[in-house]
Amino acid sequence: MEGVVKVYYGKPMLPDVSRVLACLYEKEIKFNLIDMHEGHQMSPGFLNLQASTRAPVPGFEDSSTILFESRAICRYVAEKYAKQNNKYLLGRDFARASIYRTMAGKKSLLEQNEKKLAKVLDVYEQRLGDSRFLAGNEFTLADLFHLPNSHYLANSEEWRHLFESRKNVRRWWKKISNRNSWRKVVEILKQEDALKKKQKEIKSLENQQTPVIRLSHLHFAEILHLISLLQQ
Repeated sequence: MEGVVKVYYGKPMLPDVSRVLACLYEKEIKFNLIDMHEGHQMSPGFLNLQASTRAPVPGFEDSSTILFESRAICRYVAEKYAKQNNKYLLGRDFARASIYRTMAGKKSLLEQNEKKLAKVLDVYEQRLGDSRFLAGNEFTLADLFHLPNSHYLANSEEWRHLFESRKNVRRWWKKISNRNSWRKVVEILKQEDALKKKQKEIKSLENQQTPVIRLSHLHFAEILHLISLLQQ
């Protein structure tokens, strides 16, 4: 295993970052997760390239290699570390074309309306009737790329029925979402959500206390004024 790679992210943690983390966990690659607000942790090479390209997060740094788009990062990781852990992440030779067809040209599922999403899942339902995963019988990038957005869809009141009403899609989602790599990412997401909730509670408490403090100052001023009148 080579050196520890770096993953840069901003808050809230976006699905693109989750996708990269799932890939790294799948390949069992050690990484440092760096908050973009902690600028002092960023290497000069990363800062210079980000400034010149105005690239959004996530950012990825592996020695001299710096990448920004999540799918490009995952492909890089799967290819460079091909022999490490999940050796079929890129698929077997005959399945690779299917993987890249699945990855190419798709917008985020969250950007599609229900009718279009249903059509996509109908295609998946048929495909998954013939294989365990989208590109064959091994878990590949074609499946991994769907984890972040499908996580929110499958756990939402509004979209959940689209997964549950299709037995093959339901089986597929249960299988890929229970992979150890993704469960580790979900734990990170839960920690981020808990921290965000705590920060909101603190801010709300501060907003509630501020008027009270001002009011107490006002009462104190009135009392002093009243005492001065009594002393006259």
